Amino acid sequence: MNRKKVLLGLGIFLGVMLLCTLVSRGIYASMLPQVTLEQPRRSSIAHRVSAEGNVRQGRELAQTVKAGIRVSEVLVVAGDSVTAGQPLFLLDQEHIRKLLEENEFAINKQRLDLATLQHNVELAAEEKNREMIRAGEDYLQAKEEAELILKRAQEDEEQAQQDLARIEGKMPENGEEDPEYEQWETMWRAQLDVVKEAERALEDARNNIETTQNESDRNLEEALSQVMTDASMGTSRMELDALYEQRRQLQALLDTEGVVTAERDCVVTGLFVSAGEYTPEGSAILFADAQAPFYFSVMLDAKQKKYVEPGMEAQVTLGNVGTAGREVTLTVDYLLESKTQPGTYQCMLTLPQGVGRIGQTGTFEVTVQSQIYNCCVPTEALHQDENANWFVYAMEERPTMLGKEPVAARIGVKVLDQNERTAALEAGAVDENTQLIVATTKEFEQGDVVRKKE
Repeated sequence: MNRKKVLLGLGIFLGVMLLCTLVSRGIYASMLPQVTLEQPRRSSIAHRVSAEGNVRQGRELAQTVKAGIRVSEVLVVAGDSVTAGQPLFLLDQEHIRKLLEENEFAINKQRLDLATLQHNVELAAEEKNREMIRAGEDYLQAKEEAELILKRAQEDEEQAQQDLARIEGKMPENGEEDPEYEQWETMWRAQLDVVKEAERALEDARNNIETTQNESDRNLEEALSQVMTDASMGTSRMELDALYEQRRQLQALLDTEGVVTAERDCVVTGLFVSAGEYTPEGSAILFADAQAPFYFSVMLDAKQKKYVEPGMEAQVTLGNVGTAGREVTLTVDYLLESKTQPGTYQCMLTLPQGVGRIGQTGTFEVTVQSQIYNCCVPTEALHQDENANWFVYAMEERPTMLGKEPVAARIGVKVLDQNERTAALEAGAVDENTQLIVATTKEFEQGDVVRKKE
């Protein structure tokens, strides 16, 4: 009897202990991080480039009108589509008539000034002719006088040489011993001085005729040069031509009652006139040629640009971002780094004729598939430490006294490629059998016990 009670009590005790063990293990297990596992797989990486852009004109042109005319009314605004001949703005006709009157007065004044200049030039030409005649006469007279002086100098020099030779021929036969030698020597020396003086006079006469010749030639050349038209006459004619052109422009505007019309089918992109103001120098209106196709323009950063190349196809959806719009497949025409924003790139795609409106927004999208990688994992499995080293956590079993238990093991990896969802890892550190932790119910560290989420 007592033995039965003892066995019964022992059984109850062991049951209670088993129950407590199960309860405690359940509580322990419920406190462990519950992790979601996934194995690496063979796959490619899809790189999706998406950006917002807008429609731009393919060719921008300018339309000008004579500056300084008061505008009475503007009939279009930027963004309007207009056809050739459609009125754009109106000019004040009274102001045009006033400008024409001022122009006519200026033309008459300029014509009078030009006639005065012409008369002065003709008078100057007559005076020039008289100067030419006088210069010719002076030239001949100066030449004759110089030649006469030279001739006389030559004759004086020849005579002095002859007189010297005659004196030398009368030199006493006995030389210095002759009583008459001293008188002869005095005469000889005096004549020698005369010869030298005549030679110098001859040299001066030769120099004088050369100088006279040069001066006469120069004076005659100046006198014979063509009468040059006064530079102010050329300027005056140019100013008169400009006044005639202004009159033509003003009269043409008055003939159309001051209406300025579009020169071709276009879309207004810039307007530089306003009612009550005066037409500006340069462009009055900028517009996009409606006959030229539009472009879709989008800015890409350096990371996006890596996956976009000229010639590749892209999907462009025209319409406000977030709303359904028209989708077209376009070709990337060119990709060029921005000069104002280094590191960003402008991507341009030509739209089909008649598609899009200037300023219309839209989205650009390109998807590029990479090569096939043998070890691809969700990006949720990737982590980086403070040194920017990549690693993953894998669930491994660790032996204990109570048996094997699952723990989190850190494994360093090298990332070959990745997008927002998937990363390709270098094979070796992990393989297709590795149980990677991609999600957890609470934080854990290297070596912590974890539990697979059911």
